[in-house]
Amino acid sequence: MKKTVIASLMAGAGLLSTAAGAFTASPILFDIDGSGPGGAVLVDTFDWAPDNGVSVNVIGEIQDGSSKQLLAQASLGTFQYTPPGGSLNAYLPVAGTEFTLQLSVWEFAAGIGSGTAGFFLDGSKPSLFTIYYDTSKDAVPLSGTGYGDGIPILTGTVTGLTGNFTSFTDLVGTILAPPVALDGFGTNNYPNVITDVGNGSTTVEVDVTSFDSAFFKTNISQLLVDLNLTTNAATPFLQVNPSAQIIGHAVKWGNNTTGQLWNGLDSCGTTAADNCDFQFQNDASNSFQVPVPGTLALLGLGLTLLGYGSRRRQV
Repeated sequence: MKKTVIASLMAGAGLLSTAAGAFTASPILFDIDGSGPGGAVLVDTFDWAPDNGVSVNVIGEIQDGSSKQLLAQASLGTFQYTPPGGSLNAYLPVAGTEFTLQLSVWEFAAGIGSGTAGFFLDGSKPSLFTIYYDTSKDAVPLSGTGYGDGIPILTGTVTGLTGNFTSFTDLVGTILAPPVALDGFGTNNYPNVITDVGNGSTTVEVDVTSFDSAFFKTNISQLLVDLNLTTNAATPFLQVNPSAQIIGHAVKWGNNTTGQLWNGLDSCGTTAADNCDFQFQNDASNSFQVPVPGTLALLGLGLTLLGYGSRRRQV
């Protein structure tokens, strides 16, 4: 069964905890604008620009084990390929165009508010991953609009998730990791919002259900593992603006008694049942993977490639 493996680090830096160690990255042929012959390049990494994610209603839940939704979105920075023993080759999307991703996954949470929380897939609800191509470059991180408004070129269904997140603010109080301004990127667009500080990691498996052969010239449906997405993330936001909305969801922060809003604080509504979101910065990349020794990467393509590249780094 073919799968997409998505690692989603909830904050800071982290390492892919499962799956990736058993596989080797392989290059694919990808047409950057889907225009046909002559436009394809060898790619082993989609390097996504820093962007936004949010765990919806995850703060303030009285009972662990409830199902919560994780949303994330991003715009592509560059396509990359590193040949064996060679240097990195990077390709930009065609001027005026963009690729965006959207991830929506339902997960169970345990240990919220205790310093370190764990996350596990809720397989009873639909969880989806999609990459879009747009001929109009209109994604705006600050507003959170313009993502997912192109044509879908890869879709998948999430089939597995494990992860954790440690809030250093909850863990040590306000002595070593006090809350800081949420927006630390350039001008503070949210001067009344502060945030917890922490990090963690999550691994998500996805079955690829469709892809657009105008873009993917390698038949990735014949790979046992189609794609491995890894991401670094952070609170506070230091590389991109926090979004007002993520996949259409307006972010809800907690209400501080001093009048500030607090990303990571309970009580964002008028009743005890009103739970708050936790927003975080994503910085993702994905590579295409096959089982070692990697001989299945280009099945059905009729191509002979002299080298196979591998990468790389690590919700």
